[in-house]
Amino acid sequence: MNSKNRKLFCRKAKLKDTKLFYIWTNEIQARKYSLSGKKHISWNSHKKWFKKKLLSKNCTLFVFIKKNTEIGQVRFDKKNKTVTISYSIAKKFREKGLGKKMFRLAINKYKPKNDNVLVGRVRRANLPSVKIFESSGFISNSKGKIHYFKKVF
Repeated sequence: MNSKNRKLFCRKAKLKDTKLFYIWTNEIQARKYSLSGKKHISWNSHKKWFKKKLLSKNCTLFVFIKKNTEIGQVRFDKKNKTVTISYSIAKKFREKGLGKKMFRLAINKYKPKNDNVLVGRVRRANLPSVKIFESSGFISNSKGKIHYFKKVF
């Protein structure tokens, strides 16, 4: 068995991942914690959004794989020197300690430039994500139901 089968690794997302991301984004808990709202996202809307993200020079999408199975994604959206990070984990891979590993591996692979600011927004109720940002050295500023996180590189 090669090391790829045992270890967590990532690759850049491809057009063939459209359906995978669609399934992940419409999962019940993912919608519950989504900042864009709890409504189901239509297939046509998702396809347009995903293709636009893949073609954007300011967006980087990683797919994470463990034991030959896609387990989650991390996205970086850059605007000037600010890079927004967001991520999700497939339902059956949650609560296994993979979120923190994915998150940190993605940041290392993305390689933020000096003076880039990495930011994230998390619903206060999403405690696992709050803990991941905090344990990864992000500074938190809470406003209402949202935690705003920031880390300067």
